[in-house]
Amino acid sequence: MEFLNRDFCSVCTEGTIEKIHQLTSPIDSYSPENNKNLTTNNSITFSVSLITPIPNTLKINWSVKNKTSYSTSITLDSNELTQNNNEVEVTIEDTTHLLRVDNHEYIHIHKIRWKIGASISVSELHLNIDLFPNPTQGTLYIQLKNPIEEKLSIRVLSITGQEILKKSINNNTETTQINLEKLTSGVYIINFYANDKLIVSKKIVKN
Repeated sequence: MEFLNRDFCSVCTEGTIEKIHQLTSPIDSYSPENNKNLTTNNSITFSVSLITPIPNTLKINWSVKNKTSYSTSITLDSNELTQNNNEVEVTIEDTTHLLRVDNHEYIHIHKIRWKIGASISVSELHLNIDLFPNPTQGTLYIQLKNPIEEKLSIRVLSITGQEILKKSINNNTETTQINLEKLTSGVYIINFYANDKLIVSKKIVKN
């Protein structure tokens, strides 16, 4: 297409970006690494190095205790590191609009979690979700593009935050159906959880 002096069509663009997500993660590296011994009399910095697209559509969200940060690093001082079983998490989401084609919404989440005790252990989660159709007439489909070990679930909320339904979803590549036919037309929030921890929230529209 580009040799014909034409832009890529939306389907070709979507397919190219999807293939990139299948082959690589936007997280190039992170620090501290797994099993690092913890010295509690010093502050410690948690950071990620990212492979950023042009333009940069990566959304960064750190979460630890009551802190939230949107930079590529976060520093905790010594008194925040003296408690056992603390957790530090960073979530990276690609928010490009180029993956929303024909009422399909593709969600790409990459998460690093540090568990802090006498030493630091690290776990990674890479989650690729196809959510469709959105808007929906009544049935919403959720399909994982990659199987994962974590237990997954969703909760659908009204725009005011009232929980309407919750359901476990398949953690393999089988499609899960969500029946929304009884809901009135409007905007709702769908929350995705991995092992009962919130990983991403999305708006859905019921026509």
